[in-house]
Amino acid sequence: MGIGDGSEHSGHDPLHQPVLYHRITHRHLVPCRADKTRGKSCIPLILSMQQDPLKSSQQHRKSTHREGELASHWVVLVFCVCILLGGVVLSPPQSGSPYLHIGHIPIPDTCSFKNLTGLPCPGCGLTRSIVAGMHGDFRASLMYHRLGLLTLAYVCLQFLYRLSVIVFPVLATRIFGSGKILNRGIVVLAMLYALNWVYTIQMWLF
Repeated sequence: MGIGDGSEHSGHDPLHQPVLYHRITHRHLVPCRADKTRGKSCIPLILSMQQDPLKSSQQHRKSTHREGELASHWVVLVFCVCILLGGVVLSPPQSGSPYLHIGHIPIPDTCSFKNLTGLPCPGCGLTRSIVAGMHGDFRASLMYHRLGLLTLAYVCLQFLYRLSVIVFPVLATRIFGSGKILNRGIVVLAMLYALNWVYTIQMWLF
């Protein structure tokens, strides 16, 4: 055997050291092939070793962001389900009684703002309006609150959007897009509530 052959198997060639280190600690990468240009073939491996932490951190941030978005969808979905179930379980006020009922048990008025000031709050009558709307009495729904049916429609849209994002994300993107327009609707709804409350207070006082 020649001198060159012995140097290749001695294990002291500095060109082999990055390859051995790479094979031990970074086995998920493609190993370097030992050939005539083994010094050059190790350069991509060293670069990939330097870029790996950056890629992993970016993937971690993306996965964390997706988990946060999914959690927010679940929170809104559960909130919408509670509203819709409440509208089904509760019964509209019966004749001669202003209160909602669960079966034959009346639910008293619990508006703290009205009990303290004697004036209606922006959401006074909203629960009764939604319950009446869920039971198909749209005329009574508008009498209890002018924005009850609009609020019920918005809750139904949010329910469909959040459910489709969780179960059928591709279908949700095609129907609702990114959902920004639907989410901005809460701002418009809040402005309508403020205007309706000012009008109700004026009618109440004057």
